[in-house]
Amino acid sequence: MTLRLSQAFAITGIVRVKGGAPVADAEVTLTKRTTTTKPDGGTEEDSDQIDSETADSDGRFAFKDVPAGT
Repeated sequence: MTLRLSQAFAITGIVRVKGGAPVADAEVTLTKRTTTTKPDGGTEEDSDQIDSETADSDGRFAFKDVPAGT
């Protein structure tokens, strides 16, 4: 998924297993991935960890005030 927003925003969700049950204490990482075109026409990808959160006992997590462009 790629999101491009111009203002700070929040990302929230629930971590679930395939059957739908929530995953308590799951580690959720927010990563910014950048793709750059090289002079030879190829591409180079880089990623930076922006933040991490631990889901609560119901699998819920929230990243608040995520900077624009992340």
